[in-house]
Amino acid sequence: MREAHQKDEQLQKLKEQVETAQRCEQQQLAELTNISGSAVVSRPDHQAASQRFTLLASKYKELDREYQTTKQQLTDAHRSLTSYDELESRHAKLQEAHIVQASLVQRLQRDKQHTIALKKAVRMQEKVIRQFEQAVAQQSTEVPERSVPDQHASEAEHQVLEQQLQTNAREAAIEMNALRMHILELEMAESRRSDK
Repeated sequence: MREAHQKDEQLQKLKEQVETAQRCEQQQLAELTNISGSAVVSRPDHQAASQRFTLLASKYKELDREYQTTKQQLTDAHRSLTSYDELESRHAKLQEAHIVQASLVQRLQRDKQHTIALKKAVRMQEKVIRQFEQAVAQQSTEVPERSVPDQHASEAEHQVLEQQLQTNAREAAIEMNALRMHILELEMAESRRSDK
């Protein structure tokens, strides 16, 4: 903002210089017109007028050069100000993009933490299932030979437990596959964002 204010001040100074140069040029042209439009002068005055005309012509050329230089500086200042405005606009867009990117990174980090928590839960479930399977296997080896009716009841219980374990194992496998797919999707999304 401060740079823009300085550029405005610089432009104003250059405009004032151009206007001053134009006024001087008009004044000198008016003086030249007065000299050339005056009555025929005597011989000595003619030499003085010629010297004055030469002096005014050189002064005019000098002022014209200054005017052209100042005019070029003004054009350069306008171009510089336009370039500055474009840079400021691009900077604002970059800041906005950075904010969006930061929010996306935060969301990805939250998703990653959630995925890690889900992985831990799956591992815990797998551990519990293995322990349960081991306990059932151990119980089945420790059970003494029973009478036929008790043995049928035990077999029925064993089949129910086995079906329940299979159901639990299938559900856990489905959930693990879903989690693996979700993890893969998150990792792919994160790699795409990091490639940009």
